[in-house]
Amino acid sequence: SELDSYIAYSDIDFWFHGHTHESCNYHIYNTHIICNPYGYKDKNMLNKLFDWNLIVKLEGKSHV
Repeated sequence: SELDSYIAYSDIDFWFHGHTHESCNYHIYNTHIICNPYGYKDKNMLNKLFDWNLIVKLEGKSHV
């Protein structure tokens, strides 16, 4: 989905998504976009950039 405009004009701190085969880590204005897919082990299609140690720690904001 092409959601760049929606994200750009929002107050979203992080956006995590899947359904892709490559890792990504970038910003759209103030929103941090992160995707860390493992891949398909049974099809021998693993993401070589998959980060087993990726931890995202959220602090500071309280949302209801």
